[in-house]
Amino acid sequence: MAHAMANLVMDAAPDFYLENIKRCVENGIQPYFALPHIHGLELVERLIRRGYYMGPVNGFFSTGAGGVCGVNPFDLMELVRRTPHGSCFTYQSTFRLTYPISMMMIALGQHTRAGIEENLWDTKKGVRATTMQMIEKQVAMAKLIGRPIATPEQARQMLKIGVTYKTTEETLANIGLPPNREKGNMGFLVHKTDGCFHPVAQGGCGHIHAGEWEKEAVRVRSVVTVK
Repeated sequence: MAHAMANLVMDAAPDFYLENIKRCVENGIQPYFALPHIHGLELVERLIRRGYYMGPVNGFFSTGAGGVCGVNPFDLMELVRRTPHGSCFTYQSTFRLTYPISMMMIALGQHTRAGIEENLWDTKKGVRATTMQMIEKQVAMAKLIGRPIATPEQARQMLKIGVTYKTTEETLANIGLPPNREKGNMGFLVHKTDGCFHPVAQGGCGHIHAGEWEKEAVRVRSVVTVK
């Protein structure tokens, strides 16, 4: 299996991806970006800034395999730091690395992935685990440190299922990236606003967590009401 995966080839020509993402945007289909490392995230930002993609940004990072990000905790922290606050990313690894990587990312308030697509084993090599058993193990990890598991409805809200953006500027503003620089503007970049204070749709670390944005929205509305 390792030999077969090492020789896996897929179409990666730019024209293929540009045509694919163009059709997704035209038909209101939300892509799920599968990224190998931080430079893949930079490519997604470039697609947005040049007007190829408009919409919510969700996806996953692969770690611990050939051609993708390593499993050094410093690399993982850089991924968390660089992902836009309005995006929603999942982190997955391969085989027995799945469990320590998942534990670290859950502790950081991030999302994880589990299943037999990338792993066949339990924590010991040779001991098989089903997709359901892997999910149950990660749910147990989250519960141990008080991280709530999203309901199906919360997951749809976090991923912004059914949400579409019509312009590059709207996309950048909603995912938390600065606007494109206008010609001649060499200063600090800010988005134009309506002057009102709006509740954030993100967790304490800046990323979207299950069950946190509703509490923050209620708190902000209460403050605004008092004023």
